[in-house]
Amino acid sequence: MMDLPKPDALATLAFVLAGLFLLRFLLLVRRLDRWQARENGVREGDYRRFLRKGSFGADLEPERTMAVRQLVMAGLFLAAGLSLFLWLFLTGQPVRFSL
Repeated sequence: MMDLPKPDALATLAFVLAGLFLLRFLLLVRRLDRWQARENGVREGDYRRFLRKGSFGADLEPERTMAVRQLVMAGLFLAAGLSLFLWLFLTGQPVRFSL
């Protein structure tokens, strides 16, 4: 019979996955900014610009939507990890940051 992972291990894993998705988001937006700088000659460095549809041009729209997906997934995993840790804290169970 297979044992289920402990909730604190699941919460830690959710935080790690959120960090990885956030890192992918930052790398995608940085690459988009560099591609835009190559075309226009000016780097804007505005990481909120990815929210506006078509802000990087029609040819870079698939990469922009991928960046948005990465940010959404990071938010979902962060919310899952926080809710698990909050549940563990409120129920009085011991919490260890381990995988």
